[in-house]
Amino acid sequence: MPKELPMPAAPPRWERLPEGYEAWLITRYDDARLVLADVRMTRDPVRAAAARADPEQGAHAHRAGGARGTTLLECDPPKHTSLRKTVNPEFAARRISALRPQVETIAVSLVDRFVADGTADLVAQYALPLTVSTLCEFVGIPFQDWETFDPWVQATHLVDPTPEGGRRAVATSMAMEAYFEDLLAAKRDQLKRKPLDAADEADVLTSLVAGRREAVLDADDLLAMARSILVGGYETTKSLIVTGMYRLLVHPDQLAALRTDPARIPRAVEEFLRYDPPFRRLQERYALEDVEIGGVTISKGEPVVIDLAAANRDPDRFERAAELDISAADRGHLAFGPGIHHCLGASLARLETEVAIGTLLARLPDIALDVDPDQLGWEVGIISGPSKLPVRFARPEPVQDRR
Repeated sequence: MPKELPMPAAPPRWERLPEGYEAWLITRYDDARLVLADVRMTRDPVRAAAARADPEQGAHAHRAGGARGTTLLECDPPKHTSLRKTVNPEFAARRISALRPQVETIAVSLVDRFVADGTADLVAQYALPLTVSTLCEFVGIPFQDWETFDPWVQATHLVDPTPEGGRRAVATSMAMEAYFEDLLAAKRDQLKRKPLDAADEADVLTSLVAGRREAVLDADDLLAMARSILVGGYETTKSLIVTGMYRLLVHPDQLAALRTDPARIPRAVEEFLRYDPPFRRLQERYALEDVEIGGVTISKGEPVVIDLAAANRDPDRFERAAELDISAADRGHLAFGPGIHHCLGASLARLETEVAIGTLLARLPDIALDVDPDQLGWEVGIISGPSKLPVRFARPEPVQDRR
């Protein structure tokens, strides 16, 4: 079972967070939406540092220091508007929808590898390779490199406020930067040999390198975009798939309802996002001036952190907020963040999760948890979810030779 249950929704309060710094913690749904939409709150480390009257040190949001370029999460308009305008078309709904057959093929092939065993770990044998394969193919990252980049992604999602943790964060950032410098250089060389035609379909990074959009990223921002897509591109979806399946396995009535009516799966995915958002807390924002939130004054320069897990179970916003209900029609959760920082890959995460869960239910109709729920380990870090998910199911009957 999860070791960390959501905090109860309450007015903003000043707390020391596991990341090692103090901030205003936002747990109520309405307060969270206000913060996410308020232009007086910034993610830009330079503006945040100025508001804190600490221009030399910079903001906590730039903990991995030394990284080149600007990510979508580290800037405000007009810079954010320009970056988003460049990359949004790569994640357009039409393009994501076209990936469904490919994701279905990956999911089926993964089940084929373990279906004869009668048992599997849905993390290592299913959700992780499915999300990594999909991301690599779509974005243009060699799948064979995943054992190289996966430790970097894991390190990025750890919570370690110690000096050693800070050094590891810098080393991780530099390693990813060097990796993507080489990868993007190879794509530039390839484009020199064979430029893209207007009708050519290309992976995300090749398209961005080619500058096919109205706004073009400079070299540093392209590097930052590649890093951020990798860091947020598969671990969160892996967690969503695994946690969603875990919830179904410990709620057999809900599992039976999905088996009976697979058309409910998209709605179930929204409920998984509400009930267990992959990111439990959002990285801090800073007040550019004094701001009143939920009856509390946030002073200029102070950090604010949103507890999505608590806000998504706020009883003032959601009926039976503490209960999992895959039939609920309310899609107003905050898992992907409203406003300008809405998750770039939200549509892809939804599609992958729908396919992943739908494939398991279709291929393994008697799937069940193969361990006591209290014995499951739970990820400790920015992203939440079981570290392993052992399941059992009936082996398929051998094909009889009727000759």
